[in-house]
Amino acid sequence: MTIKNIAIRFNKILISLLSQLSDLIGVKYYNKIKRISKINYLLPLKYSVKFFNNYQEKIMNKDELFFLNEELNKSSLNDDSLNEIFKLKKIYYKIDNQSKENLWLNLQALTLLSNDYYCLAY
Repeated sequence: MTIKNIAIRFNKILISLLSQLSDLIGVKYYNKIKRISKINYLLPLKYSVKFFNNYQEKIMNKDELFFLNEELNKSSLNDDSLNEIFKLKKIYYKIDNQSKENLWLNLQALTLLSNDYYCLAY
C-alpha cells in the first residue's frame, strides 16, 4: 500500500469517526479535519502518528485504562491533540457497549494505518 492510499484510508476512517461522535463532541473538528484533508491529505496522518505510536499497545488491547490515563491530558501534542478532538476521557463512559466496541475498532484501524505510514515514511 502506498503512503497516499494509507492517508486516504486514514482520513476516511477519522472523518467517519468524528461524524459518529458529533452528537457528543460537536462538529468543529469534523469540519476542520475534512477541510484539511482536502487541502493536504497527509496532514491529519502526520499529525496523528505520535499519538497512535504512544498509545498503540493500550488501543490494540482495548485497555479501558487508556481513557483514564492522565497522560492523555498532558499529551506532548499541542492543544488540538487527538485527545482534545475526541474528548476521549469524557465520552467513553457515556456511550453504550456497542458504541464502545465501534470506537475501539476505529481507533485500532487508525493505529494500524498510522503504523503502516510510519514504517513507509521513516
